[in-house]
Amino acid sequence: MNCVVIYASRSGNTAKVAEAIAGGLRPRGSIQLLSVDEAQAVFSDGFDLLVVGGPTEAHGMTEPMTRFFDQLASGSLQGKAAAAFDTRLHWPHWLSGSAASGIAERLTESGAHVIAGPESFIVSRKPLLEPGELERAAAWGASLADKAETNVQLVS
Repeated sequence: MNCVVIYASRSGNTAKVAEAIAGGLRPRGSIQLLSVDEAQAVFSDGFDLLVVGGPTEAHGMTEPMTRFFDQLASGSLQGKAAAAFDTRLHWPHWLSGSAASGIAERLTESGAHVIAGPESFIVSRKPLLEPGELERAAAWGASLADKAETNVQLVS
């Protein structure tokens, strides 16, 4: 299975989560880990699973992530398995917002089949990842591989 993990990160926490997700996926196939700025230049459709994430800021996605999605043509992810994640404070969803929700929506608008609900990984106000979040991210990545393989079989 070919997987692409694309992330935006300001303080490095989301990059660490993306690396952990890629680590969870790695035993199942090839991984391409790209920052959102790199992805804008080299992104192609040669993948089975696309995982996209970024920090939650002002209740939603950061500007670089919005630009990435603005570049995608409508339907460009048709039939592709995808998942969304974010990093955010451990506040109620209505108070913090979620970049992952917006990312999942944009993935769906681009034709992707979102195979898992948006996932949030928690940071403190310092900002540092809460204990156990990297392990949880790796486990989530591994679970996505199972779901993506099912999607590939359904599409084939």
